[in-house]
Amino acid sequence: MRKVTVLLSVAFVLFATQIFAQMAVHESFDYTAGTSLDDSPGTAGNGWDGSWFKQDGTEGFATVAEAGIVWGDLDPIPHQGNELKYSVPGDWAASRYMRPLATTLTDEEGAEYWMSFVYQTSDIPTGNTYYLTKLYHYAEGVDTAEVVAVGKSGGGTTYSCGSGWAGGSGPDVSDVQATTDPVWFVMKIVASGDTSVDRTYMWINPDPAGGVPDTMDADVARDSYIPDAGIDHLAFENGGEMAMDIYFDEIRVGTSWTDVSSEIPTGVSHERKNLPSNFSLAQNYPNPFNPETHISFDLTEQARVALIVYNAKGQMVRTLVNEVMNSGTHYVTFNGSNLPSGVYFYKLQTNHSTQVKKMILMK
Repeated sequence: MRKVTVLLSVAFVLFATQIFAQMAVHESFDYTAGTSLDDSPGTAGNGWDGSWFKQDGTEGFATVAEAGIVWGDLDPIPHQGNELKYSVPGDWAASRYMRPLATTLTDEEGAEYWMSFVYQTSDIPTGNTYYLTKLYHYAEGVDTAEVVAVGKSGGGTTYSCGSGWAGGSGPDVSDVQATTDPVWFVMKIVASGDTSVDRTYMWINPDPAGGVPDTMDADVARDSYIPDAGIDHLAFENGGEMAMDIYFDEIRVGTSWTDVSSEIPTGVSHERKNLPSNFSLAQNYPNPFNPETHISFDLTEQARVALIVYNAKGQMVRTLVNEVMNSGTHYVTFNGSNLPSGVYFYKLQTNHSTQVKKMILMK
């Protein structure tokens, strides 16, 4: 019996390791500002199996914006690039956009699936206004299976984790009132591995540096069901009676708290052991590149920094950094998988200095 138990444990570890290696799902909306989600941006990569697509509803609501979320107290949460601006016209207009995951999340006993993202709204929403991020099993022309919907549901004034119409009370509903402040949602599903329920937890603004959040402190703890076919799509759905702007950013899905709270794999890292003596922007490496390259720069003092990529026509295509940074050497990974081959320029700018260098994307 002991041998069987050990073998089962090893099998589960191998399964979890395989899933972990394939996950690392993230979306920072690093597309050209003004890009409509109706144009299906994104390709396979970063844990995704393809582009965004409109599954239902009205077109024209969702476009990429350079700014909107006021990070403030949420600055410790890793973030980069642009954001998605979702302009809901009211009058019960709504739409749902989906994107396929590269790895199906299956109902394996003990498996944990984590998801996080940030919302901020221009106004305090009414009870019948909703903005939700969802996990699905989805196949075109076949009934979908919605597993969970996280955010502000219809029918209430608080944040919830459960159905898209949670109302004002019940196990899906937290006691955290919806506001215009940015909110970091974190959710975990613990799979049961059989026909019994899968336990789901949601936290509002947990401390990203505080370690794995305690399930006893979850703002919502409820039951859900992972379908036999597993979870293979992420979606967000916004709409309702109220006209407002909804900003959405930093979708992350993984198999651990680390996956949703640590540095973004293609983000910025920092090194301060030896403080540089000069402000400088290094040549990217490799160059030419396909599809990733690395950029480093030195700051002699704390400064607000913008690192922006332009195409050969001088049009901005990606904001890699737009934040206050400490002195030191900083590293950024730029992924050009969504861009055509060609010459690009990257500009580093502070209040006092600007440097520009050229790089070549060759596919």
